[in-house]
Amino acid sequence: MSDQVTVNPEQKSPYDSPWTTENRFLRVLWEFCWFLFCSWTPKPLNEWRLFWLRVFDAKIDGTPFVHQRARIA
Repeated sequence: MSDQVTVNPEQKSPYDSPWTTENRFLRVLWEFCWFLFCSWTPKPLNEWRLFWLRVFDAKIDGTPFVHQRARIA
């Protein structure tokens, strides 16, 4: 009965995190940057929020509106 799905093939145990240390660090850095630079900005600063999304390699087509309270993970 091995119905376990492995996200990371290098994962040794089902109890280990499937995310690499680098990935976890970048996610924490992203959360910190969004909180510090974007979550408090007023609606007219949408370009500023899009800039920070692009810094973290987001693929953005056009000029979408990203609300300052959006939860981007």
